[in-house]
Amino acid sequence: MTNVAIGSGVTSIASGAFYECDGLAGVTIPDSVTNVGDVAFCWCTGLTSISIGNNVTSIGSGAFSCCNKLTSIAVPDGVASMGNGAFSPCYSLTNAVIGSLTNATIGNSLASIGRGAFEGCAKLSSVTIGNSVVNIGDGVFGYCTSLTSVTMGNGVTNLGNGLFYDCTALPA
Repeated sequence: MTNVAIGSGVTSIASGAFYECDGLAGVTIPDSVTNVGDVAFCWCTGLTSISIGNNVTSIGSGAFSCCNKLTSIAVPDGVASMGNGAFSPCYSLTNAVIGSLTNATIGNSLASIGRGAFEGCAKLSSVTIGNSVVNIGDGVFGYCTSLTSVTMGNGVTNLGNGLFYDCTALPA
């Protein structure tokens, strides 16, 4: 199995549904899906592309963790929660579009980013966090060694420990 197009009748992807499907290269999640469960695509080491439907509101902990060939991800505006380590560590991730902007852009509906959500995304270079984000968990961008630019919205009131730990490219 190399590509999966999930049927339009599916509303939720269960925890671990595609766990360790290392031959999986591409996934299309339809608009009917509202929830991507914990570790749903964890260790899909061959995954290079994923299309997430516009009605997803929740991405579970570790949902896409260790998808080491994934270079780009676009998360729709309606995502309200992202679990711990959702994309950690996706070593090849260079472009994360979250909330319809560019690079790692987080906002519009998302209120909280779980612990280590982007930890170890060593090629991620730019992050924009929208005004809707209130809470950013511990180590969310830890070990993102290519991170050079961070723009944070005015809604953030809680910053976790080690948020930018070992982000050696960030200016002082």
